[in-house]
Amino acid sequence: MKYNRFIWSSIVQFTQSPSFKILFFQGAALLCSFISTSLLLNTLGQTQFGLWMLVFSITNWLTFLDGGITNGLRNKLLTCLVNKKIFSAIRLVSSVYTYFFIFIAVIGSLLITISLFVPWDVLLNIQDYSKLNYVMVIAIFSVLINVFFMMNSAVAYSFHCAEFNSCKNFIYQAVFLSLCCATFLINKSYDIDALLFISISLASSAIISNVIGYQYLFERVSFLKPRINKANATHLQSIFGLSGKFFILQLSAIILYSTDAILVSHLFDVSKVGAYNISNKIMYLVIFVQGALLSPMWCRYAEAYEKKVRNEIISLLKKSMCIALMLCGMVFMLLFLSENIVLLWFGNLDLYNYKIFFALAMLTLLRIWSSNFSTLLNGFGILKAQIVFSSIAMLLNIPASIILVKWFDYGVEGVAYGSVIALSVFAIIGPISTYKNVMAIK
Repeated sequence: MKYNRFIWSSIVQFTQSPSFKILFFQGAALLCSFISTSLLLNTLGQTQFGLWMLVFSITNWLTFLDGGITNGLRNKLLTCLVNKKIFSAIRLVSSVYTYFFIFIAVIGSLLITISLFVPWDVLLNIQDYSKLNYVMVIAIFSVLINVFFMMNSAVAYSFHCAEFNSCKNFIYQAVFLSLCCATFLINKSYDIDALLFISISLASSAIISNVIGYQYLFERVSFLKPRINKANATHLQSIFGLSGKFFILQLSAIILYSTDAILVSHLFDVSKVGAYNISNKIMYLVIFVQGALLSPMWCRYAEAYEKKVRNEIISLLKKSMCIALMLCGMVFMLLFLSENIVLLWFGNLDLYNYKIFFALAMLTLLRIWSSNFSTLLNGFGILKAQIVFSSIAMLLNIPASIILVKWFDYGVEGVAYGSVIALSVFAIIGPISTYKNVMAIK
């Protein structure tokens, strides 16, 4: 009887934890994403679906425009709150929101204007689609909206509201799925430009989800709501150094993970991008679960490091490693079931390639291992080792992929193996750097 009560109380306690809420909302968001992907393929066809994946990958590069400010704000705001410097926190948030909005507005206007005149069809080797420039402009606008409102997540994480980003992502995916359904139904009855409609749906989803997220967040922490009269450029100086380091890490991550679609398009054909992205989306299930479970740990690492509590840090790291071990089993399970998953998802195996799945499984295992140490070091704000080896990975990734494909006759999977080679350096150095920094805490 006591054992049953213990089990039940443990289940209730877990369902009330941030990790459960993150898993629930992220799981729902991922389900919406899987359904919308299937709808997109049916609506656009394999070639235009590959083009949409390519457009999505290219515009995602613009996430580097936050310059690491989001993660810098996250760590600095947490430090202010831990040390009860409330007025500093208010001024910091107002300054970041105000000046970052001005920056995004100016840079965004320039990018959108330039994009209207860029020959995207030539650059991407696309034929017979005249509205590609408009699709690119709308996709760029969508990313800029998301980049600006990434500040919301930084504020939420500082208050240990780790589930905020997952909830917002669910709203985003749910709205996008609804609009994809509408596009699919309209496309069956009328002759419309489905790709243009999908890009407008993406922009609408970004606006709706981020505005809802902003209103919800600053109703909970109204004292931190950004005010122009509280903004002062001098308050930005406190996060510039740390933000610059995070910027390098973000840029290297973008180059590592967003160039794959471009490489596949140029080394093979745009129709191959779909098969690669579908395989990647399935393997991303594991990364999403790890992200959900490790997200709360970032702030807990930062708080423990600020208070110099080494035992708590070691305990968190052990927990992280146990999670990683279970996730490795999940990778092998997905690899084993990959053919059945694709068949169930799309009703055929046109986009299935076991070699791509295997290569991405190896890449996922490497990312699982490395994330244990990068999360801890990010929480500490000690980024030197990551910067050095992320820069090396950034330089290695594209040449390694090209060499494997051109010299060693690898197929599309060669692009994934190029990323494996690039990330292997930090997989070795990361644990060493973590050990030194943890043991240095007195």
